[in-house]
Amino acid sequence: MSYLSQLKAKIAEIGPPGELPKLPKPGFVSFDSAPNSPIPEVPLALPQPSSGVARLWLERIRALNTDIAPASVALSRWTQLLADAQRLLVMWGDQAVGLGWGEVDLFAVPPGPERWGRGGLAMALSGRPVIAMTAEAATIENPHGPVTRYYRRDKPRAVLLWSARAFDERAGS
Repeated sequence: MSYLSQLKAKIAEIGPPGELPKLPKPGFVSFDSAPNSPIPEVPLALPQPSSGVARLWLERIRALNTDIAPASVALSRWTQLLADAQRLLVMWGDQAVGLGWGEVDLFAVPPGPERWGRGGLAMALSGRPVIAMTAEAATIENPHGPVTRYYRRDKPRAVLLWSARAFDERAGS
């Protein structure tokens, strides 16, 4: 008896499966980067970080102004970066802390313009989700191709996301 025949016999025996439960809509699909638009709030249905460190980082990111970007980051990129950082913390914050990822690994902003390769994981996301994380690297899903691996590395002179505006002011930008 073929596998398909066995499967059909089993379904006839136990009956068809019931209706599948409805999945909640994702917390973030896209957003409008128009002036005065707040960072999209993460729905309460999503797990919130339980680690005190991850919760502190999330509070700092939520407190940032989406309308005023650091000089080294375009406003639309800044708004996307804040949304990516918030989603990263909600979905992966506790695991990242447990694996030894620090604030520089996750939220570094390079001190100069267009140095995206030297930023933290949040800068590498550009709206794409993290799908796996180890102590050494994070795997980022790409909608139209293979995954991207982001490896932890030193980021000399990097500034933290929530300190980027202050850095610009000290540098005279």
